[in-house]
Amino acid sequence: ESGVVENQTSALWFVLGLFLSEVVKSLFLHQYFHRVYLVSIHLRSGVVSLIYDKALKLSNEARQTSTVGEIVNLMSIDAQRLMDM
Repeated sequence: ESGVVENQTSALWFVLGLFLSEVVKSLFLHQYFHRVYLVSIHLRSGVVSLIYDKALKLSNEARQTSTVGEIVNLMSIDAQRLMDM
């Protein structure tokens, strides 16, 4: 019976170790995805800001070739494509 108890104890320690390793893995993955999400939000806002600044500096001739709606649409599409990478 002593051997059975030792096997059960070692099996319980093994299960506990597996459980704790999965908990730690889950915590690290959550932190990783959270930080990647924050970086992508900052990157997207930076790109939109740069495109908006460029749109404000367009000459009158360049503004006549495209409407404000088209420029805003391009800003949104470019920023979304960057987020989808």
